[in-house]
Amino acid sequence: MILAYDRDWKKFSIEAALDAYMGRQAPDIETRNTMEGSLGLSYPAGPIRIFTTHAFDLLAYRGSYFGEAGLEYERQVTKSAEFTISVRSGWASSKFNDAYIGVNKSAFNFIGAEASLTCYLGSRMYFRPHIEFSSITDRRLRGQLAPADIITFGLAFGLRK
Repeated sequence: MILAYDRDWKKFSIEAALDAYMGRQAPDIETRNTMEGSLGLSYPAGPIRIFTTHAFDLLAYRGSYFGEAGLEYERQVTKSAEFTISVRSGWASSKFNDAYIGVNKSAFNFIGAEASLTCYLGSRMYFRPHIEFSSITDRRLRGQLAPADIITFGLAFGLRK
């Protein structure tokens, strides 16, 4: 479950959220129900948007932290389609990496890039093909995660306000 609130203030966009992870887990996965609080900020700087998000575990792994920052470029390519590309990097506390990866060390965890094309069907409905690349940058984390370089792609459908 996710509870989120966003607001624009002057040129800043601010989003606060609570994400609850609950439910039955697969027997081979050792995880617990938990909740994270997060704060995201973004700011336009010319044709790009600078963003950062910070998440803190509030229950099962209290004190674990994950942060992310990056740049995003968005361009309207037709009246009903927009292209977006972003680059980002992320880092985490030793408690986060220990709980989720099994390496008790704070680290610069990953770098990544994403591209998408959002096509609007009418005023509310859209579909979005997207592709993302990410690479684990820390040597010890790479040893625990296989594969350490990942390419994902997909197609999202949705409704907007």
